[in-house]
Amino acid sequence: MKYLIRGLKHPQRSAVLDACGVWTYEELLRRAENVAARLLGRWELKREDRVGLFLNRRKESVALLLGVWSAGAVAVPFSARGTAREIAYQIVDAGISHIIAGPEFQKVLDAGLALRREQGVIPRVIEAASLLEGKSSP
Repeated sequence: MKYLIRGLKHPQRSAVLDACGVWTYEELLRRAENVAARLLGRWELKREDRVGLFLNRRKESVALLLGVWSAGAVAVPFSARGTAREIAYQIVDAGISHIIAGPEFQKVLDAGLALRREQGVIPRVIEAASLLEGKSSP
């Protein structure tokens, strides 16, 4: 919470950076609010839903995490090194209803989801870019 309060007090200060650049608190918070709005609207996320995060280490991932929290949901991170079997287990064990994933994780995520489809557990998968750029995922 201190992080967000600092951002409101100093919106032009640097908040996150990666190899592609820097976002100010204002930019980060605006993106997180947009993510939250899309999750609650288009994706019908409900308060306290569990959202799996299958993301890399970039500033966009911070905006997605804050967006999930801003929507009142619970973020459940997946290990970038996780196997299909581990992902399948985590989906059920955590009660994940939605998964936000980057394209680089699609192959292992699909394999994990295939194991769960057999049991009728199918969370909604959301492309990370669609939340950040406003595109619609299939």
